[in-house]
Amino acid sequence: MSKRDQAIVVFHGAIVLLIGGFFGFPVAYAAESGSTTLQAWISAHAAITAGGVMLIAVGAGLHLVTLGSRAQSWLRWSLVVTGYGAIVGLGIGASTGMRGFSPSGPPLNLLAFLGNMGVVWGSTVGVGLFLWGIATTIRDR
Repeated sequence: MSKRDQAIVVFHGAIVLLIGGFFGFPVAYAAESGSTTLQAWISAHAAITAGGVMLIAVGAGLHLVTLGSRAQSWLRWSLVVTGYGAIVGLGIGASTGMRGFSPSGPPLNLLAFLGNMGVVWGSTVGVGLFLWGIATTIRDR
């Protein structure tokens, strides 16, 4: 994959990492105030931060991936969707209590569900294509 593809994934990973860091502020507030949302904010902070690190790490290894142009595009954007999906799904869950486990209920719950599905499908497609691309590189070398 091109340096531009790598840069796109690493750039969005850095944004996701920054937002995950900002999600630490509500953790501190919830801990100080004894809020019942503490666990949800801890989970959101940790998962989003880890997602940003994952995007940066995978992005750094994209030059080792051998895929066709369409698969490269799917890989790149599925990873980006994973990061932002986590922000939406976990952010809504922590801030409103709507977990988005099903596509029902109020509009915010539906939006959280869509964010969660972005994580599920984006990570499945992205990591699957990454593994396929790395395996192809190993086989061809």
